[in-house]
Amino acid sequence: MSLQEIGKLCVALPPLAEQYDIAEALSDADAWIESLDNLIEKKKLVKQGAMQALLSGKTRLPGFSGEWTREAIGDEFDFLRTNTLARACLGDNGSIADVHYGDVLVRYGNILDFSTETPPFIEGRFESRSIGDFLRDGDLVMADTAEDEMVGKAVEIQNLGNRRAVAGLHTVACRPKHPFAPRWLGHFVNSPAFHNQLLPLISGTKVSLISKENLKTVFVLRPPLAEQAAIAEVLSDMDAELAALSREKAKAEQIKQGMMQELLTGKTRLVKKGE
Repeated sequence: MSLQEIGKLCVALPPLAEQYDIAEALSDADAWIESLDNLIEKKKLVKQGAMQALLSGKTRLPGFSGEWTREAIGDEFDFLRTNTLARACLGDNGSIADVHYGDVLVRYGNILDFSTETPPFIEGRFESRSIGDFLRDGDLVMADTAEDEMVGKAVEIQNLGNRRAVAGLHTVACRPKHPFAPRWLGHFVNSPAFHNQLLPLISGTKVSLISKENLKTVFVLRPPLAEQAAIAEVLSDMDAELAALSREKAKAEQIKQGMMQELLTGKTRLVKKGE
């Protein structure tokens, strides 16, 4: 825009006292959003500390004892076939969901719960291609490519039900040979106890990569099954609290946007104090 065009724009100018009242109302909305931001960051730090303590075995929940075993992924997991379908092959409708590496990195948490999340679907005309093995509850899907050290971010599949899903582009999918408690693996493989093992194995310059062969050398910890379940419950409760706060923040941002549309256009006028 040129300065001449900008000079023709109109600015709404309510009476000075009303300007103050509107600015105060919107500043209160900003403060509400900021307080939620601060609380979310605080809760994230608390969860990070809990993961470092509980998923490494340094801190044990009350009532649990017994040895934790170390199991190499190459020995205790079967690797599944994945596909190389690009994002352009995916859409909102279809019969087979595709767990794409980009969504693993930025959209999903530690658990991909199909009862609450809906991944994109492979478009019908691409279903005849080699799409890989169908996933089951408890499977892990890991992003083997990223632009930074987020490579290795993974999700555990849960609540798949009768839905069909496969692991997509730039992912490694694996299935444990022996049972783990639901959600334990999803939390563990995203913890420092696991991810720090990946760091010396990452290759690439512009893009970070982790190979399937290198992944086979990395270990997971296996506490007693009941302890796995208890730890997973603690961390999942923290995830649920963070998700609720994120929803509250999104609602607060929508409310503020609505306030701006109403108050800054004069469609809605504030009531004077004392009236």
